[in-house]
Amino acid sequence: MSRYVFRMHALRGDVPGVKKASCYFVNDDDEIRSIENPKYYFKYFINRTERYNERQRENLGVPALCINDGHGGINAGSCVDFVKYVHSQAGRPAVILANCGQLRWNRRQGRAMTRVSWDSQTRESAVHDAPLYEPVVNTVEGNRDQKAHISYLLSTVVPALCKEGGQLDVIATPTAR
Repeated sequence: MSRYVFRMHALRGDVPGVKKASCYFVNDDDEIRSIENPKYYFKYFINRTERYNERQRENLGVPALCINDGHGGINAGSCVDFVKYVHSQAGRPAVILANCGQLRWNRRQGRAMTRVSWDSQTRESAVHDAPLYEPVVNTVEGNRDQKAHISYLLSTVVPALCKEGGQLDVIATPTAR
């Protein structure tokens, strides 16, 4: 049984010996709600073990759940509403989004990760160490740390995508995790 098929059967509760999965859905108001009790929002802390909580958050594919897990929904808690607002302005300015926290590259999963999501990866057991992090293998040359990443964006990406003489506004947020 593939992982996807297993999850679908677990959601329905028809896998012998496996408790029905407690999962979430996105309602019509763009809010993450519990399938078991739709009046409840996403439960940010479900266990005392932070690694377990982090796995649950990462499985949603949402790096920061500041508003996503409550009233206002996914669009208000991510950059979606912000980008829509910017694009509604005169001149239709461009938007470049960069996550300077996701500097580790997981070759097996084919995606960028934060340090926390790297350490929260599935392990053989609870006592096994997190997968080995090797900076030369698990980062991109020229983007090994936040300073280098920002330098690369400003020296390579911005000149390639923006007109010469254009105005550049930089909006930065502090690292939450």
